Amino acid sequence: MAEHLAQVAQYTVKENLTEKQIGQLILYSQQDSLVRQFTSNAKRFQSREAYDKWVKERKVYVVSDIDGNLNGIAWFGRKSIPDKAYEQEFDLEEFGVTFAIRLYGSARGKGIARNFMESTIRLFKESPEYSQTTTRGIWLETSNDNEPAKKLYLRCGFVQVSQPDEKSKIVMIKKDKPLPANQRAWHKPRVFS
Repeated sequence: MAEHLAQVAQYTVKENLTEKQIGQLILYSQQDSLVRQFTSNAKRFQSREAYDKWVKERKVYVVSDIDGNLNGIAWFGRKSIPDKAYEQEFDLEEFGVTFAIRLYGSARGKGIARNFMESTIRLFKESPEYSQTTTRGIWLETSNDNEPAKKLYLRCGFVQVSQPDEKSKIVMIKKDKPLPANQRAWHKPRVFS
């Protein structure tokens, strides 16, 4: 389903990747120095087969330019938050949705990350996949030294709940309640605000 979901300036947000974008994702994952530094995407997207296996368990959104080139990707998956020592008290059982976002090359530094992230979270919360899960708390793991990402996550309502582990990874959570049914807009276009 590549339904048009949102548009801002020359960027469009859609669900799922086109064949062209899958190829670009694999290439960026191997060549983008920031992606290689802060993520495991080089392994995750090392080939088309690896991508096909990975995508089966994810809800994926992309941001692309007017030519359909991949400028960013965000995804949600069902995965329990790691059971480890945390700095704050919260119910581990509530956090069963993991989130990740990446922007590539020319899309960085243009102010679209926050709008892309907020839109994808809103769209995901309106999706059947979200309504079918009983553990709706969203969590993520990021590199402690990835300051731009940490600032973005904090601005979007995530809270750091762990100290860096041996790989310098931290866990952040976003504890939200699901939207009431009467506030869901299942097929309305989304515009970044």
